[in-house]
Amino acid sequence: MTTGFKRATRTTKKLRAALLGPAGAGKTRTALEIARGLGERIALIDTEHGSASMYAHLVAFDCLELTHYSPDRYIEAIGQAEEAGYDVLVIDSLSHAWSGKGGILEFVDRTKRNGNSFNAWGDATPMHNKLVERLLSCKMHLVVTMRTKMEFVQERDQASGKTIVRKVGMQPVQRDGMEYEFDLICDIDQSHTLTVGKTRIDLLDGEMIERAGADFGRRIRAWLEGGSPAPVSAPAVAPVAPLTPTSVRDLQRRAAAELDRLKIGAGMTGDDLKAARNAAVRRIAGKAPRTADDWRAVVEALEAEPTPATLDGADGAQDSAA
Repeated sequence: MTTGFKRATRTTKKLRAALLGPAGAGKTRTALEIARGLGERIALIDTEHGSASMYAHLVAFDCLELTHYSPDRYIEAIGQAEEAGYDVLVIDSLSHAWSGKGGILEFVDRTKRNGNSFNAWGDATPMHNKLVERLLSCKMHLVVTMRTKMEFVQERDQASGKTIVRKVGMQPVQRDGMEYEFDLICDIDQSHTLTVGKTRIDLLDGEMIERAGADFGRRIRAWLEGGSPAPVSAPAVAPVAPLTPTSVRDLQRRAAAELDRLKIGAGMTGDDLKAARNAAVRRIAGKAPRTADDWRAVVEALEAEPTPATLDGADGAQDSAA
């Protein structure tokens, strides 16, 4: 009987690694140092307000700073890095896609406040899964950092006999089980010691390294390239009118969601609502937006606006988006 099973072989592949640790553990620098051993051209998605650039004198990399952390924004940035042909992508950090501005938790909270609590997680879970799939299908080596919830523990110092307090990282700030999507999970503590917690790369199992760097990355790369060449799949037939995060239609939907959040045209209906929203969009763009670049500028401006605490009327809400 013919079946679809065939002999498994280890093929070359790209790294999927996550570095977990509390604030101050050195996740950003370690990620960049490891990336230096994985490839020459390094891109970094920065959600930490430019903090990664403080290591630009140590590692050469190109940076994209995000100010809004929806899964779609991460997906769009990953696509841009692929198109630019980078060897390695560092995401610092992935935790913001969960708990940052525009992340999954904020999306769920906003959906509940708008009276749609029943479907909040039903809508959020596909968004999260879409991001996970994009991470796993990335064509570059991928190193992400995730913050961990911090806990303080008391320990006895063997040398002095004194009790000391040590800060340790615990559960990563991301959806439960997210860390299991990666090939390599490393914990970094306050002394900058990296411990391999979970790995599919057998030679790394249980390793502990002080200030892991480019040599660690080179060892990983050598192992990944030691398999058989990955099979080349036949080019897929391009779908008709694909919808991507950079298409006008998708950007218009994102703009509409932000207009809802900002209560633009609240209380209006029909043509009045449409006119109020069109006016708000034109004020932002300086014209009627037509291209993807026009709509992207509108979306970014709307996403930068805080959610109004109170609503004093439609005109006040409209002004907040200008």
